[in-house]
Amino acid sequence: MRFRAAFADLTGEERELVYDFVRRFFAHLETKKYKLHVRVFLSRYRGYALCPECKGARLRKEALYVRVGGRNLAEVVRLNIAEARSSSTRWRSSRKKPPSPRRSWWRSASG
Repeated sequence: MRFRAAFADLTGEERELVYDFVRRFFAHLETKKYKLHVRVFLSRYRGYALCPECKGARLRKEALYVRVGGRNLAEVVRLNIAEARSSSTRWRSSRKKPPSPRRSWWRSASG
């Protein structure tokens, strides 16, 4: 006789048993990853979720505070080559160069 129940209807102890079984089952499959069909099976059940903090950037939130041309580092890294080239040209041309300390000293001394 088969007994079927929703996971939400199980008791805490029964949930723990199911969780432990599933964990051991996938741990066993990890030892068989050299087989193609096992890798395919594992890839179907592997969950890919975006991190709520970095939104998939894989950077610490402090690194995302750094901005280049109005974009954070994750956005800069995602640019394709053509976008990066045109953006870097704009960034270089819009950057104001500080005056050289020698020139400003020379002007004030000669002046």
